[in-house]
Amino acid sequence: MTWEEHVEAVRNDRPGFPGVAVVWAAGPSFGIGRAEKAETTARLTTTVGYLVSQTDDSISVVLHINTDHVGNGAVIPVSAILSWRDLT
Repeated sequence: MTWEEHVEAVRNDRPGFPGVAVVWAAGPSFGIGRAEKAETTARLTTTVGYLVSQTDDSISVVLHINTDHVGNGAVIPVSAILSWRDLT
């Protein structure tokens, strides 16, 4: 399914990409505006959005979809997923 097909399906009361809630252990990170030093422990994270891709290694979940692009997405390693459920 493409972004445009998703938008058209939802517009016509048909299913698009499934909605999911994923609880996962986000890996350590650092960057501008964060702590002075790199974090060393994973953080329990909940991501809610549309499941747009799934492979043996990872899933991709996005928050916004329109006909041209997606926004606010996350690629989540399957090995980091603690639980998930379908919201559709």
